[in-house]
Amino acid sequence: SPPWGGRKGYLNDHWNKLDFSLLVAMGVTIVVPSWKIVQVFRTFRPIRVLRKVKSLHIIVSAIWGALPATFTIVMGMLLWFLLSGIVGIALFAGKYSYCTDGGVPG
Repeated sequence: SPPWGGRKGYLNDHWNKLDFSLLVAMGVTIVVPSWKIVQVFRTFRPIRVLRKVKSLHIIVSAIWGALPATFTIVMGMLLWFLLSGIVGIALFAGKYSYCTDGGVPG
């Protein structure tokens, strides 16, 4: 089987896929330097360090694993903010839109 395929292939690991895509993007910027959008991938070069430092790899993997739960909590909070805003507007609509100061016209 080819080195990039099979059970123990290079591209089976997600970190290797990220590393490979960064290398391809860097190669494209060398061939076509006028493509500025591809140069954005150069900002991801420090991510390659995560592959070498095991403790950072563990931390980033834990954060990546926690993202779905975090997304669920954020969506719940946004729903709560929306509902409280709707209830607040329904309850207090027009209550604070007048002036009680006699010296101000209107």
